[in-house]
Amino acid sequence: MRPSPGLLVGLAAGLSLGFLLGAASVQAEPGSRPYAGLDVLAQAFSHVADHYVEPLPQEELAHRALMGLAGSLDPFSAFYPPRLARQVQAEHAGQYVGPGMETEGAACGIAVKAVLPDGPAARAGVQAADCIVEIGDVAVAALGTELATGRLNGTEGSVLTVTVERSGATRRLVMALVRIEPRWIEVESLGKGWWYIGLREIREGAARRVRETVTAPTKGIVLDLRGNRGGVLEEAVALADLFLTDGEVVSSRGRGPGQEHRYSATADNELSGELRVLIDAGSASAAEVLAGALQERRRARLYGEPSFGKGLVQTFYHYDDGSVLKLTTGRYLLPSGRSLDARHPLQPDVPVSAAPRPPLPSMTPPALGWALPDLPETSLREPSPGSSLPVRQRAPDDPVLQQALDGI
Repeated sequence: MRPSPGLLVGLAAGLSLGFLLGAASVQAEPGSRPYAGLDVLAQAFSHVADHYVEPLPQEELAHRALMGLAGSLDPFSAFYPPRLARQVQAEHAGQYVGPGMETEGAACGIAVKAVLPDGPAARAGVQAADCIVEIGDVAVAALGTELATGRLNGTEGSVLTVTVERSGATRRLVMALVRIEPRWIEVESLGKGWWYIGLREIREGAARRVRETVTAPTKGIVLDLRGNRGGVLEEAVALADLFLTDGEVVSSRGRGPGQEHRYSATADNELSGELRVLIDAGSASAAEVLAGALQERRRARLYGEPSFGKGLVQTFYHYDDGSVLKLTTGRYLLPSGRSLDARHPLQPDVPVSAAPRPPLPSMTPPALGWALPDLPETSLREPSPGSSLPVRQRAPDDPVLQQALDGI
């Protein structure tokens, strides 16, 4: 049933009243009234419901409006309708495996900003700056960025085909991504009191795992945060606390009073010695907080490339119909008081460019062995070459890692 204009105007008025009663901190500009735009919203909603060329359910229209509202705020705020919200929550709970790449909406479709080493996308041949134009046999443009991005995730071991456009390629490339979760933590002794710690994600228990595995005293540690999209802030603070004796690690600041929180290190740090931290454009959020705190406290030197630049606090609001709003509600501040964004990411103390990947040949998927269902099951589950090699054996093909290991 289509909503009537009168019903929608009444709904807008009710929403306005509810907002006003529950938001005493909102300050209206002189000569204006808060949420006056809801009248226009109700009228536009009514026009779309009554006159759009194809009839759409009222709930879907409301969800689309909210997706547009949240998506227009910043690249990280989003509204998830119930089905997509369940998928996102399953991914955070570890039930779904992501594609192993940092993406964002773009005019071409879904732009790949960074690729996680040894992740599904890297194994399939996806490169940074690729643009995903189709997922399965459906165009990204037809799905919309939010729904299309959600379709990249799936259950462990499942296969997904994507079609990408690549600069310099004469035709589109079709690739098969196998959703196999890579190791999220890797700890290896390098000898002579040196250790390598690779963190692909800041998960709960990361600090405990490091503490239990790395034996003191340590002469030095190489902490690899490349491709680490972040994770649990408190765990990032706990990791920093392993290397710091005192002082602030990070603070968060929201819009209103009482929305400032500070996180500090304690005196019982356990890991001494030199610290070299590796970052790249895939290092984001909690990983940047960890690396930035260690850099600003002069505890570590950063190697590699500039980080992603995301120092934002995200709050999740859950609604009765199962939908979820992910909203940017504050900023993380490093000990110096500066925040991180795309224009001001972390800068390495020792800049090292990653080795360029050779472009894939422009040929049809069968010639590359990527066509389904002809791709054998064994090849789908093989790890990428070198992924299980010791750190020192991987270094010659990894300029950033090689530089960090110099002199060890």
